[in-house]
Amino acid sequence: MTLIKCPSCNHTILSLASRCPNCGFHLTQPRFQQGLSGSLAECKKCGRKVLSRTRQCPYCGAEHPARTSRIVLALGAAGVVGAFALLVVVAQQLQPRPPALGPATREILEPPAGAAALPASGPREDAPEPAAGGASESPPQREGAVPAAGAFDSPLQPARSEVAGSRLISAPEGGVVRWVSNWANVREGRSLESAVLQVLPPGRQVVVANRVAGWWEVYLDGRFAGYIAGSLLLSELPDTLIPRP
Repeated sequence: MTLIKCPSCNHTILSLASRCPNCGFHLTQPRFQQGLSGSLAECKKCGRKVLSRTRQCPYCGAEHPARTSRIVLALGAAGVVGAFALLVVVAQQLQPRPPALGPATREILEPPAGAAALPASGPREDAPEPAAGGASESPPQREGAVPAAGAFDSPLQPARSEVAGSRLISAPEGGVVRWVSNWANVREGRSLESAVLQVLPPGRQVVVANRVAGWWEVYLDGRFAGYIAGSLLLSELPDTLIPRP
C-alpha cells in the first residue's frame, strides 16, 4: 500500500481508496498498481510525480510513465557496444596479411625461353690455363678421352662413344653430339614452364638436333627424351668431367 495523488484535486490519498475523500473523485482500480515501490519520477506525459516502477500513470493513464530515461540509457549502451564491435571488425580487415607463397624458384642454370645459347661455364680453379696464343688449338688427346668436337659437326655423321667402354648412341638426321656441363633438366617443351621429365648429370653424352630459341631436342640411347637448354651443353668434354679409372 502506497500514497498517491488524486488526479482531480491533487490530494494525497491511499492507493487502495476507490474515491477521493476530499473531492469525491471516483478512482478506477485498474489505474493503479498495488505493491509497487521505488523512487519518485516524473510522468513522461503529464509531468506529475509517479513511482519509478509503476506500469501506468494514475493521473493520465500513460503506460510506463517513468521508463523514458531507462530506454535512453539502454539504447545508448547498445549503440556503444555496436560501435565497438564495428571498430574491431574494421581493425581486423585492415591488418596486413602475409604474402602468398609464389611459385618455386626457377633454375638459375637454365636460360629463359627465347634466349640465345650462352657460352660454356667459366674455367674452374683446377682446370689448366691455355697457353698464350694457343687458344684455337685443340687440347692434346689422351687415351680414353673423347675426340675433338669438330669430328661430329657434320649433321650426317653418327656419334662416337663418350669414353672407352661406353655405348654408341645413334644420332638422328641433323643431330650433333654434346656433353652436359652441369645438372640439367630435360623438359617437355621449349620453356622453363614446361614439366621436367628427367635430370641429367654432368658429363653425360647426349645427341641434340633442331635448335630453336636456345633449346635443343635431346636424344638418349637413340630415343627422343625431350628438350634441353643450350647453355647447359658443351661441344667438348672437359678433363674435369672425364671419369677416372
